[in-house]
Amino acid sequence: MHEYGIDAKRTKIFFYLSLFAILCASAASHLLHDLPFATITIPVTSFTIFLLLLRIFSSVLWKRKRWHTLGIVKTPNLAGVWHGSYTTSTQQTHQLTLEVSQTWTKIKLTLTSEQYLAVSYMAAMKTTDPLGVKLIVHAHLFEQVTEQMPKKCNTIVFELVQTKPNTLYGRFYTAPHAFSAFGTLALKKGESAS
Repeated sequence: MHEYGIDAKRTKIFFYLSLFAILCASAASHLLHDLPFATITIPVTSFTIFLLLLRIFSSVLWKRKRWHTLGIVKTPNLAGVWHGSYTTSTQQTHQLTLEVSQTWTKIKLTLTSEQYLAVSYMAAMKTTDPLGVKLIVHAHLFEQVTEQMPKKCNTIVFELVQTKPNTLYGRFYTAPHAFSAFGTLALKKGESAS
């Protein structure tokens, strides 16, 4: 997984997590100090608690719909398996699957088709786009070669727009140094394309 940029501000959440960590560390320090027969002193730092809270929030809590409804978290949750197709500039249509692994700060997109495998190395998300949530992804493109390791053949960029909760549309293009291709993508979350 790699980090991704987003236009939604995260500073308010960091502030509240750090404030809560300071309060927890202070309370834990008083509780441990007041224990009878406590011969071992355990230092509880607010930084340690902050890192623990950040890990829990980034992995689990940010996905809760309540946070999104209240407007506290504005990062869309795209995690899951998306099925669909892509159409090349020569009007050939192929089936594909997009697997998205996502936390609050990191993401990994793996796009697979019969011939190709693309693995993301950089992504940016724009939540204020007029069309919907826009995701721009740069990925390494590999040719899938039978049972062997895939062979890297190019770099691919795809731009996806989420207009409805379970639908992604977009376009893709490859860098011109090996071969150049472009086309469109259409994906639905969790639905197998038949």
